[in-house]
This record gives sequence, C-alpha cells and structure tokens, in this order.
Amino acid sequence: MPICENELIMKTAFRVLLTSLIFVGAADLQAACIVRNSNGQPTNVKGDSLFTVLQNAVGCPENVQSLKAVINQPGLSTQPYMVANRGIHNPAFGSFSFFEQVSGASPLLKNPIQTGEFFFGHFTTAENNQVVADQEPSKGKLLIELIAWDNLKNLFNFYELIGTGKGAQWFYRGDSADILADNALLKRSQRRRDRLVT
Repeated sequence: MPICENELIMKTAFRVLLTSLIFVGAADLQAACIVRNSNGQPTNVKGDSLFTVLQNAVGCPENVQSLKAVINQPGLSTQPYMVANRGIHNPAFGSFSFFEQVSGASPLLKNPIQTGEFFFGHFTTAENNQVVADQEPSKGKLLIELIAWDNLKNLFNFYELIGTGKGAQWFYRGDSADILADNALLKRSQRRRDRLVT
C-alpha cells in the first residue's frame, strides 16, 4: 500500500511540474522583446512608448520595416526627415539618414506621444544604382537608433537595434542624464579634468 501512495504522489508531482513548465513556456512565447542593457542583461521596465510597444508586440522588430509595422497602429503617425550624409553633391554613395518622428495617441499607450517625444533613425546605401534601406543584420551593425520620452523619469531614453548576424537585438543605452554626465568634462583641459576627478 505505501508503494501505491508513493507512486500516486510521484505522478501528481510530475503532473504539477509538467503543467508549470507548459505555463512557463507559454509565458515565454508571449514575451515580445527582451531589451538588454549595455552589459547584455535584460533592462528594467521603462516608462516610454517604445518600451511599451515592444512589450506588447506579437514579434520583436528586427529591422526598420518591422518596427514601422508595429508602430503603424490607429492613432499613430510618422513624419520622415532626410539627411544626405556625404553632402548634397554626393548622392551616388546612397548614404542617407532618415529620422522619423512618431506622434499621436493609441489605446495601447497610457499617454499620447507629443510632437518631439519619439524619434528613430535608420540608414541607406547604394545597391545596383538604387538607394535601399541598409538593414542587413551583420554582427555588431547599427540598424536603428531611437530616442523616446520617458513619462516616469521626465528624460529621454536612448535605444539601439544592433545586428547579431542572424537577426537583431534591442539595447537600452541610457537616458538624457547619462548623456549630460558623459559630456560634463568634454571641453575641459586634461589638467583641469585630473583635478576634478581626484
């Protein structure tokens, strides 16, 4: 009789474990994008619209086209701006930067995106005498750079989409306060910097 009871306990424990693993696996499948920090660890939750959009996306955008598809929802719109990287007289290189501004209100977002709160940039190159989006996800390649206003911190958050060779990974790179700290001693003489650091 004790053997049967032990068997029953083991079977029940196995079922509980199996059910737990199924739920964990299903939750993992539902998790959209893991945004990592510069150390490669998942970053903490952010209060900007990009982070919200990525967490609610069905799949994780791995290029500018899929990012725009995720952003292209009722109430949101994009406004593109273009920069000729090598100057107006050198279009043959096909080297342009596109900066797109996102604004509007969406049921997905707690706060509307005001003009000037969300920008993303991407790049072009020349292929067969045509200008094309430069979105080949080579390892370490910058595909998208992005800033979005964080309503919790009242600062801009900075993100990059970096190629992995097979796909791409989103990274959180800091906020406006980090940029100010990085640039605080930028134009000071080395001697002055040494005195301030010590």
